[in-house]
Amino acid sequence: MFRESYTSLNCWQQSSESRDSKGNPASMARLKNRAMSTNKVLDFIIDNFEGTKFVDHPDDRGGPTKFGITKKTLSRARGRAVTTNEMHLLTRDEAKEVYVESYVNPVRGDDLRYGPLRLAAIDYAIHSGPKRAAKAIQEIVGVPLDGIIGPVTWGAIQDYKSRSLFVNLMAHRLTFLTRLVSRDHSQVSFVYGWGKRLAKILEVSA
Repeated sequence: MFRESYTSLNCWQQSSESRDSKGNPASMARLKNRAMSTNKVLDFIIDNFEGTKFVDHPDDRGGPTKFGITKKTLSRARGRAVTTNEMHLLTRDEAKEVYVESYVNPVRGDDLRYGPLRLAAIDYAIHSGPKRAAKAIQEIVGVPLDGIIGPVTWGAIQDYKSRSLFVNLMAHRLTFLTRLVSRDHSQVSFVYGWGKRLAKILEVSA
């Protein structure tokens, strides 16, 4: 099932973070470090893709979001229904806690030691749902597709070359998004943002 929220074009805009000597966001330079922490990966995703403001896009199936967290996801994390006003008040720290519990842990993102693969797996889970991301990984490494990164899947991941898994995961994701739009033309307005999202991940992982 595709994640409840779709990244809208206005969520793609770059944050006002500091830039390096070439004019690139500082987070881009940090990503070159293959040991980039999960915390920094989440900051990168929020600042570059999800945005920090409350957004309620009319074509977004998940409804209102903030930091990329949907109302449904926040309600599930808090164990009760949340109001739109509570969405407005969501903090960055709580949003990151929700990301870790709901998206990072299911794909064992913190255990992936190769930085680009960690970013790709976590962002796939956030954008399209952790089960879909996990099944994509399982399909690539050749194990049964149950959407759970258990011992068998983890062993196969360990035996697979990290760089190859990263490249194949990005290709898998591109194919999935292309098929999604071909089946549901109402999502065409998101294609540009999705394409730039994947391009950015490839750019900072080169």
